[in-house]
Amino acid sequence: MIHHNLLDKYNVLQLLHRGIGGDVWLAEHKSLGGKRILKTIEKSHPHHDLLAREAKILQQCQHSSIPIIYDILEFDTQTYIVEEFIQGENLKQYVGRRGSLSASLLLEISIQLCEILLFLHHPARNILHLDIKPENILFENHKMKLIDFGAAICRSQQNENCFVFGTPAYCAPEMKSKGVLSAKTDIYCMGRCMEYLLLHTPKAPKGYRNIVSRCLRKEGKEYETAGQVMEDLKKLQRKKRTEKNREVWYAVTGVTNEQESSMAALQLAMYLRDRYRKPVLYLDCTDGHWMEYMEHSKKGKETLGGQQGFVFERGLVTVAKRVAPQEVNGWRDRGYSLVVVCFGIKTPLASEGGCRACLLTGAFTEFNLNQWKTMLLSLDRVENLAVALTGGDFRLAKRYLKRKCKIGRLPMYFEAFGQSKPFRRQMKLLLGKL
Repeated sequence: MIHHNLLDKYNVLQLLHRGIGGDVWLAEHKSLGGKRILKTIEKSHPHHDLLAREAKILQQCQHSSIPIIYDILEFDTQTYIVEEFIQGENLKQYVGRRGSLSASLLLEISIQLCEILLFLHHPARNILHLDIKPENILFENHKMKLIDFGAAICRSQQNENCFVFGTPAYCAPEMKSKGVLSAKTDIYCMGRCMEYLLLHTPKAPKGYRNIVSRCLRKEGKEYETAGQVMEDLKKLQRKKRTEKNREVWYAVTGVTNEQESSMAALQLAMYLRDRYRKPVLYLDCTDGHWMEYMEHSKKGKETLGGQQGFVFERGLVTVAKRVAPQEVNGWRDRGYSLVVVCFGIKTPLASEGGCRACLLTGAFTEFNLNQWKTMLLSLDRVENLAVALTGGDFRLAKRYLKRKCKIGRLPMYFEAFGQSKPFRRQMKLLLGKL
C-alpha cells in the first residue's frame, strides 16, 4: 500500500509493475495535475541501496532527454521515488512501426545518443549509464529519452565490489570480466544500438558502418569520447545535406477554393509516391476543414501527436495538419525526399517557401479573370509554375495563360489516397518540365 503521506498529494491511478524490490504506480498530482511515476523500494530488499542509487544519480542530471526525479522520500520500511511519467514507444517499437529508417533519421538518432552521453560523461557529473539498449531509449513526440539508470554509476565511486547489472547482448567486454569501466564502456553499448539501427536502414550513409566498427573496437582505432563519435557523425550529416536533390519541395495553392487546392496537393503527393516509390511528406497550411475528413477516416491506420500540428500516416505519405506557414522550414531534413506543401489560397506564401515548383489550381472564367491576374502577379518569382484547371473555360485560360506557364486539366477526383488515370496523365503532363 502507498504511504498515507503520499496519498495526501497524489491520486493513485493504477499499478504498472509489481516486482521483488517494490511496486511501480502511476499517479496524478492533486494540485498540479501532472502524471507521475511512484516507485517503492522495500528497505528489507538486499539491493535497496543499489536501487535507490539510480534516483540519486538522476537527481544530478537536468537534461531534456533524461527523466526528472521530483522527490525521494524515506519512510520506516520503504523508500519512495517520484519520477517523471514518459508516455512513448521504445526504439524497437519505433523502428518496427516505421519498417525502416532513412539515412537522415539514422544520423539524427545516433547524434542524439552522443549528446546524452556527452552530458553524462562531463567531468562535473562523471556518470556511466552502462545499460544503453533499444528498450531503454524512448521516443515521446519525436523527442528521445534515455531511461533505466539502474546500472548507472559515478566513476568516482567505482571500486572492486561495485555491482554492475547491464544486458549481456549490449555489454562491453570489461563489464563481463569486471574490468575498469570508462566512457568507452558506454560508447561500446551505444555502438551495439547503432549496429541495431544499421540493420533497419536500407541506405545508410557511406562511412556510418566504419563509425559503428570503431565504437565496437573492431577497427583498431577505438573512440575515447562520445564527442569524437558525434564529430564524425556530424561530418556525415553535413556531407549528406550538401548532396544535390536532397529534398524536392512542391507548393500547391488555389485561386478561390481551399478544398480544391487540398485535393490537388494530396493527389500530387500520391502521384509522386507512386512515380518515385519514395515516402512523401504532406504539409497542410490551410484553414479549411476538408482534411478533418481524412483525419477521422475509417481507412486511417494510426494517429500520432506531432511536434508541429496533427500528424497521421497513410501508405508512405505522412500528413501534417495545422502547420503554420512560418513553421514550414522546421520540417526540413526529416528524411523525406519529396515534400508537398498546400498553402490553400495563401498564394503569396507559396513564392517564399523555397519550393522547386508551384501548382496553381482553380476554375478559370471571365468573371474571376482579375483574381487570376492578381494570383499570377504574386507568383512571378516562381521559376516553375503549372496551372491545373478544375473547371471554367479551358480555351480562354489557354489563350491567356499559354505564354506564362504550363496548363492542364485536373479531374475532380475525391477518392482519398487513390488516383484516377486521367489525373496521373495530367500530372505527368504538368510536371514533365518541372
